[in-house]
Amino acid sequence: MWVTRQRVLRHYLRKSRINLKINNNLYRELYLKCKGNEFKNKKTLIEYIHKAKTENSRKSILYEKFEKKRKKNIFQKEKKIQTFNKKMLQISGKI
Repeated sequence: MWVTRQRVLRHYLRKSRINLKINNNLYRELYLKCKGNEFKNKKTLIEYIHKAKTENSRKSILYEKFEKKRKKNIFQKEKKIQTFNKKMLQISGKI
């Protein structure tokens, strides 16, 4: 029974990778989990794939937000430095 289950799971993983439903990294991770007997059947494997894909998309959205905020902070810091330098030039020029 274990061999037939492994064949079904591995066949589905290969098919998903060929159809570009999953990438190579996720394929390798899931292949090893199948080998480790984590998935009882094909349905649980499919559910796990959906969860993993949504988690990856959520992480990418959060990363984009983080990068946007980081760039904004860097811009504000540079602007603050420029205004400080202008004030210092004005002060030194008046003296």
